[in-house]
Amino acid sequence: MKYSVITFGCRVNQADSLGFEEELRAAGAVAVGPEAADLVVVNTCSVTATSDQGARQTIRRVARDNPSARIVVTGCYATRRPDEVAVLPNVLCVVPNDDKPRLIPLLRSVRLQLDLHDFQPDLHDTVRLKTDTTYVWCRSTSGVVRSGRL
Repeated sequence: MKYSVITFGCRVNQADSLGFEEELRAAGAVAVGPEAADLVVVNTCSVTATSDQGARQTIRRVARDNPSARIVVTGCYATRRPDEVAVLPNVLCVVPNDDKPRLIPLLRSVRLQLDLHDFQPDLHDTVRLKTDTTYVWCRSTSGVVRSGRL
């Protein structure tokens, strides 16, 4: 799987994004630019309205440049305005800050067709997914790992 991580904001977001990249690489994923990625993680900031706007513009640009990209959005903007973020093009999943440390295992647990075999869900986790205009809250089951699609 090819991935890209785009980070806005503070040092905490930068550190979190480095952690996402480390977990993805450990699972065999390859870093590429967002225009070639299967998965794009956008770690947002929400200090000002300008930072919210920058995140929205970036998400729209990624979707335009790479229509097949699955975009996962996390960070302060995603936590503060999840409904606003979820309707942006190609946004498959909005992960609030509280779930950020488990972002990669959450993605694996909800079967997003990510080739992350090293990650096994071991928590009862919830993540919000978007399919067209329908939103679904998915919950993983502790210890159960199945391949397949949603």
